Amino acid sequence: TKPDKNRPDPDAFQMLEKQPEALNLVEAHKAIQYPEVCRLAGIQGKVYVKILVGKKGENLEQLVIRSPHDSLSAAALK
Repeated sequence: TKPDKNRPDPDAFQMLEKQPEALNLVEAHKAIQYPEVCRLAGIQGKVYVKILVGKKGENLEQLVIRSPHDSLSAAALK
């Protein structure tokens, strides 16, 4: 896949004009539905995601960096 010239490199450092506000992690955790296939198979772990945030704070793009299972990745992105 060709890189999109309109998107920054996910590993590039970006200066911020305004510090981001912290997520409500309790609410985020409640919103994520643990995949049944992973629960039954005993699959667990952390999913690391990078998010491209627009100037107005909107979520423009997500990229899974590391995950123990595709189903966990899909649940985290949802």
